[in-house]
Amino acid sequence: MCKKDDILMRIFQIFKPYNGRLMRFWFGGSLLIGLCDPDHVQKILSSPKLVIKHEIYDFMKVFLGQGLITGSGPLHKQHRRLIQPLFDIKFIQDSEKLFRKHVTVCIGKLEKFMDKGKFDITPLIHECIIDYFSEIILGLPFRCQLKGMSDFDQAMIEVFDLIFARMTQLHLQFGILFNLSSYKSVQDRLKRIIRGQGQKALEESRKRRSQLTKDPTIEEKFSPLIDRITNVLGEINDEQIIDHILTLYAAAEDTISNIAVFFVVCLGIYPEYQDKAVKEIEETIGKSKIPTLEDVPKLKYIDSCLKEVLRLFPIAPLIIRKCSEDYKLENYVIPEGAAIVVPVFNIHRDPAHWERPHDFYPDHFIPEKVVKRHIYSYLPFSAGPRGCIGKLISHNALKIFICIFLQHFKVEVDGKLSDLDLKMDISVRPKNSYNIMLKRRNWH
Repeated sequence: MCKKDDILMRIFQIFKPYNGRLMRFWFGGSLLIGLCDPDHVQKILSSPKLVIKHEIYDFMKVFLGQGLITGSGPLHKQHRRLIQPLFDIKFIQDSEKLFRKHVTVCIGKLEKFMDKGKFDITPLIHECIIDYFSEIILGLPFRCQLKGMSDFDQAMIEVFDLIFARMTQLHLQFGILFNLSSYKSVQDRLKRIIRGQGQKALEESRKRRSQLTKDPTIEEKFSPLIDRITNVLGEINDEQIIDHILTLYAAAEDTISNIAVFFVVCLGIYPEYQDKAVKEIEETIGKSKIPTLEDVPKLKYIDSCLKEVLRLFPIAPLIIRKCSEDYKLENYVIPEGAAIVVPVFNIHRDPAHWERPHDFYPDHFIPEKVVKRHIYSYLPFSAGPRGCIGKLISHNALKIFICIFLQHFKVEVDGKLSDLDLKMDISVRPKNSYNIMLKRRNWH
């Protein structure tokens, strides 16, 4: 019972006294069991009996159908098993070449803001990530950085607000009341735009694959995920293919751009860590060499910085599963039908696991500290049978982006991390734009 922008911190305060213990509460007619102990979380997320998403995710199905996030059951398991190998090293290598192309355009746009005072970097990074993932997932070269956002891009921004409104406002969870509200026309408009773009991507995919079939001499430069998914899943219906590609796009485009912005902001707030990251780049890659996939493993300190960003601003602040049968957890029984809630945001800021829980502190991830910490105290990409299948490509893209960014710019940010007010919808976000200042990187 609060403003939607205050829900994240309200949930954080509700769970905070129960760190390490189970708790239960009611949300309307739904019983929710909260788990903050990493031992409990490990048992839940790794159990093959607890892989069904709760009904609260059904509000996403209007737009994403039965994709890998919202789907459950044997068909979901089968499709995941077929899609996951598509993120192989060859695809990651080919994708990385395209990513560097789009980041180069982004750097050129950012240079116009050097020494011009404060500005909001969010839209510039977002446009870059849109161009990248639309090309490698949908097979559509949007050129958002050059032409501006399309109706589809705007719809993907709006849709998270709508889904979150239905998830958190009880009266909107009833179909009759929702259909009488102003949200219904908004939902219809967004669905038409988003699903229509999925259909367009599928039609373009069919044209590409048809040309390759008719003329085998055509050299295929890059095979986007939509082409690869269609090839491995065979003759499934159009709706299922669109479900998968829209799900993968939504899961990647929004979250990676969000994390990239937080990454830049954190380095601006903590110049001492920015200097360490720059020193690593100078010693391992160089001042001007564009990093490649082979360079990424050398960026160990930047890897620690990225993991710290993902700790503070997890992609999914909550994980919710449905208990499909009575489940015994130590001395407790979680009843069939209950929702099991894993408050990732709380676990990532629990002082029992983190030396400086509310600070940006990359040393949380030096090897000697990592080995002492429970593996399930850090869940940036979930874990277990439903863990994120795209985490490797996400990690590589973010490290390459920040490396190129720091080769060109020194970033400065006024204020402290505690000044950054946070909210949530599907992901964790800043309540307001967070302005930065850019200066040219002067290498000594």
